[in-house]
Amino acid sequence: MLEIALGPGNTLPPAIAPLLAEELGVASRDVHIADPPPAEEFHVVIVGGGFGGLCAGIKLKAAGIAFTILEKNDDLGGTWLENTYPGCAVDTPSHLYSFSFAQRADWPRYFARREDLHAYLLSLADDYGIRPFVQCGREVESIVWQDDRHRWRVNVRTAGGARETLTANVVISATGYLNRPAYPNIEGLDDFAGPCM
Repeated sequence: MLEIALGPGNTLPPAIAPLLAEELGVASRDVHIADPPPAEEFHVVIVGGGFGGLCAGIKLKAAGIAFTILEKNDDLGGTWLENTYPGCAVDTPSHLYSFSFAQRADWPRYFARREDLHAYLLSLADDYGIRPFVQCGREVESIVWQDDRHRWRVNVRTAGGARETLTANVVISATGYLNRPAYPNIEGLDDFAGPCM
């Protein structure tokens, strides 16, 4: 059994070793599918192009599974694209806020700023070849299970207002929860000409 020492008389339980190895990027949980199904037979739709959606896309691509990422905005990044208020940053150490399989050694700050996090996500999309699988400007309006077809019907509205329908065997919701502004009910807010955040 592997024993992990944190200092004299301070060890972690051996059961945690596989998790730490994965988090340190020295072990992988990637799944290899020897004969993945063709795209016309099996397709995954991922809703959202932030951390969760990109991770799902990266791992599905590595497994050979066909997928499409639908992103309502005109670029990837999720929360780190949409939130731009002064001082916007993460409250978790940067090295812990990045993927174990895509560690970054040159974070400029211990608590990364929004711009650095957004750049990290865009570099992931480029480094892992995810952009061809992304459809930006596509907001999912509804997802309906079709019992007779054993498929999801994904109803989408484009940035131009057109409607589209996709079908999927699996839908992964990676929409996050910090991308819809909640404005307070302040008298005169609609007429205020200054910046709001």
